Amino acid sequence: MQTEEVKKPVHATMATDPPEGRTRSRVKMLVIVLIVLGIIATAGVLYWNYAQSYESTDDAQVDAHLNSISARIAGTITAIHTDENQMVKPGQLVAELDPSDYSAALAQAEAEMTQKQAEVGVHNPSVPIVENANETGIEAARADVATAEAAIQWAERDSAAAQAKMREAEANAAK
Repeated sequence: MQTEEVKKPVHATMATDPPEGRTRSRVKMLVIVLIVLGIIATAGVLYWNYAQSYESTDDAQVDAHLNSISARIAGTITAIHTDENQMVKPGQLVAELDPSDYSAALAQAEAEMTQKQAEVGVHNPSVPIVENANETGIEAARADVATAEAAIQWAERDSAAAQAKMREAEANAAK
């Protein structure tokens, strides 16, 4: 009887260790998948940063708290003490109005008051008539002068306002 050597099958060792070409292809595939995932993640982060910096809306309306600001009186603005979208506190001065309108109206009211006082002096029976007539004439003349000065101030204010509107129109046309 012959002793036969037991031959081991060659296939058994190859089944446990994958071939070298197969391992390389798996490593290449893993690297490609990781690169693609990295590109997708980078694109996602870049898009998220972009989306956070811009407001978007489907209905062309943005939800916000709007507070209207208006002056108690009308007039021409001479100075603005705030910037656009700046937070302001209650009672804080936002703008200054041109006082020339109101100073002209005050001068005119004072002139009318002087004229009315002169008319009251005319009707006072305890004053001699001649003296009263002279004083009344003088007071009436002063009142007329004050009224004329107020009218001049009013006209100067209207002229300044018209010039401001013209400059504004020219600036708007230049845009």
